[in-house]
Amino acid sequence: MSTKRLQDDPGVASLYRKESLTNKPSNAFHAQNSISHPSNDQYLADHFVPTNHNRPPAISRAMEIHIRKANVEDLKHLLHHRRAMFEEMGHRDPAVLNQVENSSQEYFNQALRIGAYKAWLAEDATARVVAGGGIVIANWPGYPDETLAKRAWILNMYTEPEARHRGIAKELLQVMLDWCRVEGFRTVSLHASPAGRPLYESVGFEPTNEMRITL
Repeated sequence: MSTKRLQDDPGVASLYRKESLTNKPSNAFHAQNSISHPSNDQYLADHFVPTNHNRPPAISRAMEIHIRKANVEDLKHLLHHRRAMFEEMGHRDPAVLNQVENSSQEYFNQALRIGAYKAWLAEDATARVVAGGGIVIANWPGYPDETLAKRAWILNMYTEPEARHRGIAKELLQVMLDWCRVEGFRTVSLHASPAGRPLYESVGFEPTNEMRITL
Protein backbone atom coordinates (compact mmCIF):
# COMPACT_ATOMS: atom_id res chain seq x y z
CA MET A 1 0.00 0.00 0.00
CA SER A 2 1.39 3.42 -0.90
CA THR A 3 2.10 6.25 1.48
CA LYS A 4 -0.63 8.25 -0.26
CA ARG A 5 -3.19 5.70 0.91
CA LEU A 6 -2.09 6.18 4.50
CA GLN A 7 -2.34 9.96 4.30
CA ASP A 8 -5.97 9.58 5.17
CA ASP A 9 -7.53 12.86 6.16
CA PRO A 10 -6.35 16.30 4.99
CA GLY A 11 -5.87 19.06 7.50
CA VAL A 12 -5.48 16.87 10.55
CA ALA A 13 -2.42 16.08 12.61
CA SER A 14 -0.67 12.73 12.72
CA LEU A 15 -0.30 10.87 16.00
CA TYR A 16 0.91 7.46 17.01
CA ARG A 17 0.79 5.25 20.05
CA LYS A 18 3.55 2.92 21.16
CA GLU A 19 2.05 -0.29 22.46
CA SER A 20 3.54 -2.51 25.16
CA LEU A 21 3.40 -6.24 24.54
CA THR A 22 3.19 -6.78 28.28
CA ASN A 23 0.05 -4.69 28.69
CA LYS A 24 -2.99 -6.69 29.60
CA PRO A 25 -5.84 -6.24 27.08
CA SER A 26 -8.69 -4.21 28.50
CA ASN A 27 -12.22 -5.48 28.97
CA ALA A 28 -13.15 -3.60 25.81
CA PHE A 29 -11.57 -6.41 23.77
CA HIS A 30 -14.35 -8.66 25.01
CA ALA A 31 -17.06 -6.22 23.98
CA GLN A 32 -19.14 -8.87 22.23
CA ASN A 33 -21.25 -8.66 25.38
CA SER A 34 -23.53 -5.67 25.70
CA ILE A 35 -22.16 -2.80 27.75
CA SER A 36 -23.91 0.22 29.19
CA HIS A 37 -22.35 3.67 28.92
CA PRO A 38 -23.25 6.38 31.40
CA SER A 39 -24.08 9.70 29.84
CA ASN A 40 -21.62 12.35 31.07
CA ASP A 41 -19.12 14.93 29.87
CA GLN A 42 -15.89 13.22 30.94
CA TYR A 43 -14.82 12.68 27.33
CA LEU A 44 -13.60 15.86 25.69
CA ALA A 45 -14.03 14.51 22.18
CA ASP A 46 -16.16 11.54 21.34
CA HIS A 47 -15.69 11.32 17.60
CA PHE A 48 -13.16 11.81 14.81
CA VAL A 49 -14.72 14.84 13.17
CA PRO A 50 -15.41 18.36 14.46
CA THR A 51 -18.69 18.89 16.27
CA ASN A 52 -21.15 21.48 15.01
CA HIS A 53 -21.29 23.57 18.19
CA ASN A 54 -24.44 25.33 16.94
CA ARG A 55 -26.38 22.08 17.20
CA PRO A 56 -28.28 21.66 20.48
CA PRO A 57 -26.75 18.91 22.67
CA ALA A 58 -28.41 15.52 22.64
CA ILE A 59 -30.65 14.62 25.54
CA SER A 60 -28.54 12.98 28.27
CA ARG A 61 -29.44 9.37 28.89
CA ALA A 62 -27.75 6.02 29.22
CA MET A 63 -27.14 4.08 26.01
CA GLU A 64 -26.63 0.34 25.88
CA ILE A 65 -23.94 -0.45 23.31
CA HIS A 66 -22.78 -3.66 21.65
CA ILE A 67 -19.50 -3.63 19.69
CA ARG A 68 -18.95 -6.18 16.94
CA LYS A 69 -16.60 -6.78 14.04
CA ALA A 70 -17.76 -5.54 10.65
CA ASN A 71 -17.66 -7.47 7.38
CA VAL A 72 -18.40 -6.90 3.70
CA GLU A 73 -22.15 -6.96 4.42
CA ASP A 74 -21.62 -3.83 6.53
CA LEU A 75 -20.12 -1.87 3.64
CA LYS A 76 -22.98 0.66 3.62
CA HIS A 77 -22.20 1.66 7.21
CA LEU A 78 -18.50 2.15 6.52
CA LEU A 79 -19.27 4.28 3.47
CA HIS A 80 -21.82 6.34 5.37
CA HIS A 81 -19.32 7.00 8.16
CA ARG A 82 -16.61 8.03 5.72
CA ARG A 83 -18.83 10.41 3.79
CA ALA A 84 -20.36 11.92 6.93
CA MET A 85 -16.91 12.35 8.45
CA PHE A 86 -15.68 14.44 5.52
CA GLU A 87 -18.94 16.39 5.34
CA GLU A 88 -18.52 17.45 8.96
CA MET A 89 -14.92 18.42 8.22
CA GLY A 90 -16.26 20.97 5.74
CA HIS A 91 -16.15 19.09 2.42
CA ARG A 92 -19.55 19.83 0.87
CA ASP A 93 -18.97 19.43 -2.90
CA PRO A 94 -21.21 16.50 -3.96
CA ALA A 95 -18.84 15.54 -6.78
CA VAL A 96 -15.90 15.31 -4.37
CA LEU A 97 -17.92 13.34 -1.82
CA ASN A 98 -19.17 10.95 -4.50
CA GLN A 99 -15.59 10.36 -5.62
CA VAL A 100 -14.57 9.66 -2.01
CA GLU A 101 -17.45 7.23 -1.60
CA ASN A 102 -16.76 5.41 -4.87
CA SER A 103 -13.04 4.95 -4.23
CA SER A 104 -13.74 3.98 -0.61
CA GLN A 105 -16.23 1.34 -1.73
CA GLU A 106 -13.61 -0.19 -3.99
CA TYR A 107 -11.03 -0.18 -1.22
CA PHE A 108 -13.24 -1.49 1.60
CA ASN A 109 -14.77 -4.19 -0.57
CA GLN A 110 -11.36 -5.64 -1.35
CA ALA A 111 -9.51 -4.90 1.88
CA LEU A 112 -12.20 -6.43 4.11
CA ARG A 113 -12.09 -9.65 2.10
CA ILE A 114 -8.31 -10.07 2.22
CA GLY A 115 -7.85 -8.84 5.79
CA ALA A 116 -6.04 -5.61 4.92
CA TYR A 117 -8.73 -3.64 6.74
CA LYS A 118 -10.36 -4.55 10.04
CA ALA A 119 -13.49 -2.71 11.15
CA TRP A 120 -15.77 -2.57 14.17
CA LEU A 121 -19.28 -1.19 14.63
CA ALA A 122 -21.12 -0.07 17.73
CA GLU A 123 -24.84 -0.86 17.87
CA ASP A 124 -27.49 0.38 20.27
CA ALA A 125 -30.12 -1.79 21.97
CA THR A 126 -32.18 -1.87 18.76
CA ALA A 127 -29.18 -3.07 16.69
CA ARG A 128 -28.90 0.33 14.99
CA VAL A 129 -25.30 1.21 14.10
CA VAL A 130 -24.34 4.42 15.93
CA ALA A 131 -20.54 4.46 15.52
CA GLY A 132 -17.65 2.71 13.87
CA GLY A 133 -13.94 2.67 13.19
CA GLY A 134 -11.29 0.57 11.51
CA ILE A 135 -7.62 -0.26 11.04
CA VAL A 136 -5.60 -0.37 7.82
CA ILE A 137 -3.04 -3.19 7.97
CA ALA A 138 -0.32 -2.22 5.51
CA ASN A 139 2.81 -4.12 4.59
CA TRP A 140 5.68 -1.90 5.72
CA PRO A 141 9.46 -2.19 5.94
CA GLY A 142 10.89 -2.55 9.42
CA TYR A 143 11.43 0.50 11.60
CA PRO A 144 12.43 1.19 15.23
CA ASP A 145 9.86 0.34 17.92
CA GLU A 146 8.08 -2.17 15.65
CA THR A 147 8.85 -5.87 15.26
CA LEU A 148 6.42 -6.60 12.43
CA ALA A 149 6.88 -5.79 8.74
CA LYS A 150 3.47 -4.13 8.88
CA ARG A 151 1.90 -0.88 9.98
CA ALA A 152 -1.42 -0.41 11.79
CA TRP A 153 -3.30 2.77 10.95
CA ILE A 154 -6.62 3.70 12.60
CA LEU A 155 -9.13 5.60 10.47
CA ASN A 156 -12.80 6.10 9.66
CA MET A 157 -13.73 6.82 13.28
CA TYR A 158 -17.24 8.26 13.34
CA THR A 159 -20.06 8.55 15.87
CA GLU A 160 -23.59 9.63 14.99
CA PRO A 161 -24.37 13.07 16.49
CA GLU A 162 -27.10 11.79 18.81
CA ALA A 163 -24.75 9.17 20.27
CA ARG A 164 -21.80 11.43 21.06
CA HIS A 165 -20.35 12.30 24.47
CA ARG A 166 -21.21 8.86 25.89
CA GLY A 167 -17.77 7.24 25.67
CA ILE A 168 -18.63 5.12 22.63
CA ALA A 169 -15.68 6.29 20.53
CA LYS A 170 -13.31 5.60 23.41
CA GLU A 171 -14.74 2.10 23.79
CA LEU A 172 -14.26 1.46 20.07
CA LEU A 173 -10.73 2.80 20.26
CA GLN A 174 -9.87 0.47 23.13
CA VAL A 175 -11.23 -2.50 21.21
CA MET A 176 -9.02 -1.63 18.23
CA LEU A 177 -5.93 -1.05 20.36
CA ASP A 178 -6.47 -4.35 22.15
CA TRP A 179 -6.76 -6.12 18.79
CA CYS A 180 -3.48 -4.54 17.63
CA ARG A 181 -1.78 -5.56 20.86
CA VAL A 182 -2.93 -9.17 20.54
CA GLU A 183 -1.77 -9.25 16.90
CA GLY A 184 1.72 -8.21 18.00
CA PHE A 185 1.82 -4.58 16.91
CA ARG A 186 3.89 -2.28 19.10
CA THR A 187 2.88 1.00 17.46
CA VAL A 188 -0.41 2.31 16.08
CA SER A 189 -0.88 5.52 14.08
CA LEU A 190 -3.77 7.79 13.11
CA HIS A 191 -4.67 11.29 11.93
CA ALA A 192 -6.50 13.39 14.52
CA SER A 193 -8.90 16.26 14.01
CA PRO A 194 -8.80 19.05 16.61
CA ALA A 195 -11.96 17.65 18.20
CA GLY A 196 -10.61 14.11 18.28
CA ARG A 197 -7.15 14.95 19.62
CA PRO A 198 -8.08 15.06 23.36
CA LEU A 199 -9.61 11.59 23.12
CA TYR A 200 -6.57 10.08 21.42
CA GLU A 201 -4.12 11.81 23.73
CA SER A 202 -6.09 10.50 26.73
CA VAL A 203 -5.20 6.91 25.78
CA GLY A 204 -1.54 7.61 25.01
CA PHE A 205 -1.23 8.86 21.42
CA GLU A 206 1.57 11.37 20.80
CA PRO A 207 2.35 13.74 17.87
CA THR A 208 4.83 12.55 15.22
CA ASN A 209 7.06 14.31 12.69
CA GLU A 210 5.06 13.19 9.65
CA MET A 211 4.72 15.55 6.68
CA ARG A 212 2.69 15.60 3.45
CA ILE A 213 2.67 17.27 0.06
CA THR A 214 -0.40 17.74 -2.12
CA LEU A 215 0.35 16.80 -5.75
